[in-house]
This record gives sequence, C-alpha cells and structure tokens, in this order.
Amino acid sequence: MGTCPPPEFAERRQHAGFGHRSLRSCDKHTPMTRSLGAVLLGALACTHPGPKPIPEEEAAAEITAAYCETWSACGCAEQPNALYVDESACRVTTRMFNDQWITVARYERGLYYDGDCLRGILDTSRENGCRTHEEAAANPPECTNVCQFYFGKKEVGDPCTPVGAGSDCRQELVCWTDQVCIEPCTATDGPGAGEPCAEYGCSALHLYCDESQPMPTCVARKQRGASCNTQVECSSRRCVDGICVAGGPAVCGVG
Repeated sequence: MGTCPPPEFAERRQHAGFGHRSLRSCDKHTPMTRSLGAVLLGALACTHPGPKPIPEEEAAAEITAAYCETWSACGCAEQPNALYVDESACRVTTRMFNDQWITVARYERGLYYDGDCLRGILDTSRENGCRTHEEAAANPPECTNVCQFYFGKKEVGDPCTPVGAGSDCRQELVCWTDQVCIEPCTATDGPGAGEPCAEYGCSALHLYCDESQPMPTCVARKQRGASCNTQVECSSRRCVDGICVAGGPAVCGVG
C-alpha cells in the first residue's frame, strides 16, 4: 500500500509496498508488490492521525479494502496491462499477499505495530485517490512526517531488511535501498539534475537515473511525445512504442 519523503521512498512500495527503494529497481517488482505499495504512493510521507488506530488483527483487511476500492474507483481494470480483471480479483490476491507478509512481520521478525500510523497512511491514500505520477511529482509529500506501521529497533547506519510495508529500522527511520537505516529527509539532499546518481537514485520524483551515460546521471523525466526506451524515463511512467504517452492513475500500479 512511498521520495519527497525521500522521493523514491513512496514510489518504492507502489513498486513494492510501503517502503523505499531506488526507482532503478522498481521495474523489477512483481505485480503483487506493485499493488501493495500503490495504495500508499505518497502516503508514507504525508500521514496524519486518523479517528482511531487500526487494530493489528484488522490491518490486512483494511489495507486490502483501501487499495482495491480505490483501484476499482479509478478504473484501473480498463488500463493497459491491468493487474487484475476486477475488484474481486484484486481483493482475493491482495489480501492473500498482505496476510503473508504481516504474518512474517509479526511472528518471524517480531516487529512492532503502530495502528495510528496505518490509519493515517490509509486515510491519506484515499485522499490521494486517482492522481497520476505526474501529479504526485508536482505535489511531493513532506519528508518530515514519515512512519512505518511495522518497525524494529535498528538505528541510523545499521543494516536493515524490509518486510512488506515495514522494516527492522526504528520508527521515524526508513530502510533505504533495502540496505541501511536513514533519516527520511536524508535522500532529499541527494543528487539533482545533471549530477551523478547516488546508490538510491536521485533526489526528486521528476528525476530518474540515466544509466545509458558513461557515468549514470540524474536527468529530468521526459514529457509526453518524447522518445523513450523504458517506463521510468517518462513523467507519466508510460512508454509505448518508444514514445512517452499519458499515464493512468498511480494507484493502478502500471504505466
């Protein structure tokens, strides 16, 4: 069910599930992990307290409902390369995936749960609704208001492991590139346009790491009508027949 909070933090869990990873690796994620994080695109960085915390035993159901209701309302089944045929299929597959990773977080990794965090994330996710990647980049969330609803005790600089939408970093930190715990705002101070890419990529959603250059460099994503080779080159995240075209809602989890 996200960078801004580092820009690629929010996108990773659409392209993974509430966490953080380089956009360069987003394309390698499976449809299931794309759908997990799509519900939280931008939400991790923009959370606010909900009316009441979500009980841990209801977490999987609440995440599934928030994602699949929005996915259906945004017409994602009609988008090219739709992840599911309809909302029912979305709910069955997404719930199974959420049950699996939450079981690992609770019982195998012993992570701590924060129901207020999840409530805020899902509320923000619903507010974001059908916005596109272009709209998300134009209105990036703040990196100062980030939470994980499953978290551990590791500190800044410690090696870390993501678990679904959480990680073993302590609350208020993120597991960057699935390797090290960092302060969420750290990555926003990273490389800008024209600068060499950092390990995690670039510092803003409107940039991507161009690895075709002798030294991988952060460059601006291309606008509609520009030539492209991959989805990440386009601001819409949709490259069709070598051309950047309009993209659908980010929650759809496809370009």
